[in-house]
Amino acid sequence: MMMKKIKIFLALAGLLIVGCSEEYLEKQPLNKISSAAVFENAGYAKALLYDIYSYMPNGWGWDSTGHKARGYGRRTMLDCTTDIMVNKSGWVEGWRFVNSGPNPNQDYEFGNWEENYTAIFQCNTLIEGISQSSLSEDPEMQLIIAEARFLRAFYHFDLARRYGAAPLFTEVPDITDSEALFKARTPANELYDFVDSEFTAIAELIPLAQDMNASGSEWGRVCREAVWGFHGRVLLHAERYAESAAMSKKVIDAVNGGTSDRELASDYEALFISKGNNKEVLFEILFDGVNKGGTIDNFSRPPSNRGSWGGQHNPTEDLVASYELTNGLPATVANGHDPHNPFVNRDPRLEQSILHHGSTFFGRTYDFAWNLDTSDNTWKPVPNTDAPHAQGLATVTGYYLRKFMDPDLAAVDFGLSSQSWIVLRLGEVYLNYAEAQNEAVGPDQSVYDAINAVRHRSNMPSLEVNYPGLDKNGMFGRIEQERKVELAFEGHRFWDLRRWRKGAEVLNGTVPANPGNPLDGGHMSCSYPLRQADGSIRYVTPSTINDVLAPGENLQQQPYTNFRRTHVWNDRMYLMPVPQRAIDRNPELDQNPGY
Repeated sequence: MMMKKIKIFLALAGLLIVGCSEEYLEKQPLNKISSAAVFENAGYAKALLYDIYSYMPNGWGWDSTGHKARGYGRRTMLDCTTDIMVNKSGWVEGWRFVNSGPNPNQDYEFGNWEENYTAIFQCNTLIEGISQSSLSEDPEMQLIIAEARFLRAFYHFDLARRYGAAPLFTEVPDITDSEALFKARTPANELYDFVDSEFTAIAELIPLAQDMNASGSEWGRVCREAVWGFHGRVLLHAERYAESAAMSKKVIDAVNGGTSDRELASDYEALFISKGNNKEVLFEILFDGVNKGGTIDNFSRPPSNRGSWGGQHNPTEDLVASYELTNGLPATVANGHDPHNPFVNRDPRLEQSILHHGSTFFGRTYDFAWNLDTSDNTWKPVPNTDAPHAQGLATVTGYYLRKFMDPDLAAVDFGLSSQSWIVLRLGEVYLNYAEAQNEAVGPDQSVYDAINAVRHRSNMPSLEVNYPGLDKNGMFGRIEQERKVELAFEGHRFWDLRRWRKGAEVLNGTVPANPGNPLDGGHMSCSYPLRQADGSIRYVTPSTINDVLAPGENLQQQPYTNFRRTHVWNDRMYLMPVPQRAIDRNPELDQNPGY
C-alpha cells in the first residue's frame, strides 16, 4: 500500500531535499544537486515522488492531517466561501475571506505560492537527478519521471488558476545565476501552454488504472484516465473549449469502450466515504486514520455526535433550494413544492448530502425544531441541542454536512477520519465535457448524454424531459445547476464562479445588507424549523418569513447570516494576491491588481 511505503520512504527523502525550505523562492535556494548518486536507488527516487504527491489538493483543510497541501482552507473548506456553505464559527478564516478577500500579508490559509514552488523544485530535482543517473533508462524510473512531469505541470496549473501569471520553472535554478533564480511572472496563457504540452507528452507513458500494478505503479499515484481528466479541467479553466472537450472525451470513450475499468458509482452517498479505489475515482488523497488522517468528521458532525468542533461546515438554504423535485422541475410552489414539507420528492442528492430536521443518520432521527417562548413571543431553539443557534457548536444555517460523514466512525478527533479526499472523479469529467462541448459547438446530443449520465445515477429524469431544445445559453444554465448540486462541497463551486466571472452576481449574498446599494454585499439564507402547537413544523426562510410568523411574533435570529461578516465581493478576488514576502525577496515579481 502506498500509505505504508510513504512512511518508510520519507526518511530517505530527506537525503534528497535537505535544506529545501517550504519557503523556496523566499529564502536562499539550494544549488543544483552536484551528484546523481542518490538516484542510483529506485527507493530514493520513489521516496521523493511520494513526498511530491503530498502537495496535491486536500479539500478537508490542513489542520492535523499529515498532508502538506495548503491553499484549500485550514479549518474551513473552499466552498464555505461561496453561496452553498458557510462556517459555523465567526473566527474561522472562511468568514474573513468572504468579507475582505485574501491578504498579501496573511494568505496562508487559502494561498499556496510557497508550497507549489517547493513541490515544483522537488519535481525538477527528481527529473534531473534520474536523467543524470545510470538508471535513467530503467522503466520504473522512466515512469517516475513521467509522474514528476505530471505533478510539475499540475502545480503550475494551480498557480495559474490562483494567481494568474507566475514564474515558470522547468529546471533547478543555479544559486549563482540571479536571472535563473529570480524570475518575472510568466503570463497565465503561457503557463497553460506549458501544462497542455506536458500533459499531452506524458499521457501515454502513464498506465491506465487497471494496469497500474502490472506497470510498477499503485493506486494513489496518477493513472492515464486522471491525466486526461485533469487535462480537460485545465483546458476548461483556460477557456480552450474544443480541446477541453476532446480531453474529457478520451476518458468517457475509454469507459464506454471498455478500455478503462472506471465507472460511475451506483451509490452516490457511499462514494464519498470510500477509502481507496472506488471505480468512479480517477485520483484521490488516501488517508488511513492512523499514520495520516483527515479531520472532516471532527469538524463537521453535529455536536451530539461528538463533533468536538461542532458542525463547522453548514450548507445554506440557497443550496437546498437548488435541488430539483424528483420530476426534474425546480422546487417551487408553482411546481407543487410544499415549503413546509420541503424534503419530500426532492433530488436524492439532497438527502445524501445534507442533514436537516427529520434526517435519519448515525442511527437516529434529528430534531432541530425551535419552540415559541410565550413569555416574550419569540421563537427560540432548545438550549444545548443540535438545533440552529442552540449552542456554540450548533449549525447557524439549520443544516449540517452529511456528504463525507462516516457513519461507522465511533470516535472523532483530529486525524481519525480515513475516507479519501477525491480530487478527480468521473462525474466531474462528464460535466466538464458537457460544459466544454456546449461552449465549443452548442448543445448537441452528446452534451445531453453527458449530463444525463450523471443525473440517471441519482434516478433523476433525463434533461430532455423538461428542457428539450435548449440553446447554448439555456444549456449553460442547466450545466451550472448540475455542477452546483452534483459537485457540492467538493471545492468546484469556488473555482466555477471565478471561471464564469459570477462573483458580483452570486458572492455578494442572496439577502442584501442594504437593498438600496448591492455593493454593500449581503448574507446567505438559512432555514429554521418552527414547531407549531399541533406538533407540525413550519420552516422560516427569507422567502417564507412573512407567511410563517404571526403578528407580534419574533425570531431569536433572522434566517440569514447577518450575525456573521457580510459577504462583500470585490473583483480583485478573481485572483489571489502574490504573498508580499515573495515580492520583497524577488525584485522581478509584481502584485495582482487591487492588492
